Amino acid sequence: MKQQNLQVGAYTRLSRDDDNIGESGSIVMQKEIIRQYCERNGMAVKTYYQDDGFTGTNYNRPDFQRMTEGIESGEINCVITKDLSRLGRDYIMTGYYTEIYFPEHSVRYIAIGDNYDTQDKNNSNNDFAPFKFIVNDLYAKDISKKIRASKNAKFLNGEQLVSHPPYGYKKDPNLKNHYIIDEETAPVVRKIFEMYANGVGRNTIVKYLRDNKILMPAAVLHVRGIRYSKQMEICFHGGEIAEDVPEDYREHIQVMRDSFAVIDGIVNELNAKMENGDSLDPIQIKVVFYSLFFGADQSSAVDCRKFADCFVTYEEHTRIVTMEDGKTKEETYTVPVPIKDLSVVYQNINTAMGKAVTYENMANATEIYYRIAYGTAAPLEDDSTTGWEGWKYQLSEEELENLYHDLQAGENGSEIVKLAMSRLGDPYSQEKRGQGSYTDCSYLTMWCYKQFGISFPGTAAEQGR
Repeated sequence: MKQQNLQVGAYTRLSRDDDNIGESGSIVMQKEIIRQYCERNGMAVKTYYQDDGFTGTNYNRPDFQRMTEGIESGEINCVITKDLSRLGRDYIMTGYYTEIYFPEHSVRYIAIGDNYDTQDKNNSNNDFAPFKFIVNDLYAKDISKKIRASKNAKFLNGEQLVSHPPYGYKKDPNLKNHYIIDEETAPVVRKIFEMYANGVGRNTIVKYLRDNKILMPAAVLHVRGIRYSKQMEICFHGGEIAEDVPEDYREHIQVMRDSFAVIDGIVNELNAKMENGDSLDPIQIKVVFYSLFFGADQSSAVDCRKFADCFVTYEEHTRIVTMEDGKTKEETYTVPVPIKDLSVVYQNINTAMGKAVTYENMANATEIYYRIAYGTAAPLEDDSTTGWEGWKYQLSEEELENLYHDLQAGENGSEIVKLAMSRLGDPYSQEKRGQGSYTDCSYLTMWCYKQFGISFPGTAAEQGR
């Protein structure tokens, strides 16, 4: 039974101090626990708030502040967390919010794991909450001291303090927490240093790196990640993670698994509401998620529901319903509709998630999709590739007539030139043309004419003939 007028704000938090709370403490799993609790109790989450990487001893957290703004504007009147420690670990401030702030603003607060509910005045767990606040506070102070001491010891011993070694170094396979020189990338570092020391400008250095096709640090990591392609399949299909997989890579895999479990649930929910045989492809959504967020900082904090919504648009439909008195009326309801055009999806991700989708992300998503869905590499687009959506290699007499007569100055001809100019700066690749914004000369010509309904051959030789 749905509870009336309850505007739920789901608050999740994870700090580095909480690394030992396990998989169940991840942002993704906190959201799922809250979602399931709401479903069981006839509630619905209106807004998710998440602070990933913020300590519980400080309440000046971005999304916590956003949540209080929602409370004071009347948008939220119920706050739910996985447990009391997610709200905070400063016992004075935590007590202030639970005993003063929330009641003053008529906000119901629920901590699921501690069975704490401010609405239930007879709940004995509420009486023990102040003691838990103190324990959480002491825990935070104790773990903070231990972490500082551990990091300081590592610093003095010359051990690693970050997940990935700096460019030019790699992890020592024989000594944990130790870096050694990466002979593959070290010469690049030395060359950059030499050029800069000799007064060469940054732009010239960048041009040198591009002209010599030297991979960027992120691309190097991606290429080396191919060695773990089996682990990529484990993200999608499940299975045991091999023991020789590095610890940080194991964490990335687990975050993907957690996220995929949530995405699958959301996709099933959306598909159940679709009509006319429409449905979302869960693999498509997950490979885009993987290409954007695998190994990224705070990837566990990604709002999976907001991400999945980037793949659909919502339409209002009407239907005739019969009332209890036998009369009928027209009712309006909302139906999710899948977006077929991936370019629109990528624009939605940029707008809704604040995540710019690069050409590399798009290419990776295409490659991963084929490997996961079909077990093969993605085909390259060329003149023998099928699926050109109407482009023909032999022009009809009518099409030739259009070519001869529709290109007068100031009309279609000038518009086609403008279209070509609009793609200045797009990346050039004969192999990848047609993927994302990649193009080459003949493909650009073909694309420009296509916008005016004119079919044109796909190679420069055929275009010239």
